Amino acid sequence: DKGESKVSLRKVFISPGTVGLVIGLLLFVCRVSLPELVLAPVQHLAALNTPLPMLFAGYYLSRVDLKAALGRPANYAALAVRLLVVPAVGIALMYLCGVRGAMLTSMAIAATAPTAVAVSMFADRFKQDAETAVNLVALSTLFSVVTMPLIVAAVQAIA
Repeated sequence: DKGESKVSLRKVFISPGTVGLVIGLLLFVCRVSLPELVLAPVQHLAALNTPLPMLFAGYYLSRVDLKAALGRPANYAALAVRLLVVPAVGIALMYLCGVRGAMLTSMAIAATAPTAVAVSMFADRFKQDAETAVNLVALSTLFSVVTMPLIVAAVQAIA
């Protein structure tokens, strides 16, 4: 099938993300202090952790045909699962495991966050339905303005 692609374990383990994660974990666990020459650029890159994804989000959201996105019933099913079902199941499991208070609230905030822009980037990168991905990112961002505060308030009431 044209849409199928083989995942190479070798490529997964030598990908920049995996190598960076391993190096970062080793530095953290071994409590290695980096010299200022290395540390300063890393800190500058770390400072881009929030603004850079916002630029990507703005770019992808600028491509959304909101009327068409709202006109697809399948999008509502996907949004319901992402913004209501997944958070409810995750929060319930955490609650059953004894997680309460600020930790449960923090988990609720993370679980109710809108679909990440990375979904659109991956869809585009792997030649999948990028338009639908962009639409779902936009709609989940829009709808999470309502769902996130409601779910977080409910969690705070029981936590």
